[in-house]
Amino acid sequence: MTSFSKILFTSSILCTGFALASPNYLAQVGLPDTDGNGTAEIATLYIDRASQRTYVLIRDALTDAAVKRISFFSENFEPYDVSTMPDINGNGIP
Repeated sequence: MTSFSKILFTSSILCTGFALASPNYLAQVGLPDTDGNGTAEIATLYIDRASQRTYVLIRDALTDAAVKRISFFSENFEPYDVSTMPDINGNGIP
């Protein structure tokens, strides 16, 4: 399994080996395969400064393609981390 624990921080970018991100990105975590292609995904918590909304963007770790973007935070809520949970409803997706 690929390790997502090694994240390099610099003053201007966050580099994960899969994608480059701006300082608007707050946290990342590796996910088991959620789109059924056999490779893991990466969930990135970030703030869209234009709209002041917080999102979680799920990208395929192999292709870097966006799988899903989740928005469930108000502009008055700024989280600082993202974590994973196992499949809790039995649908095969964590």
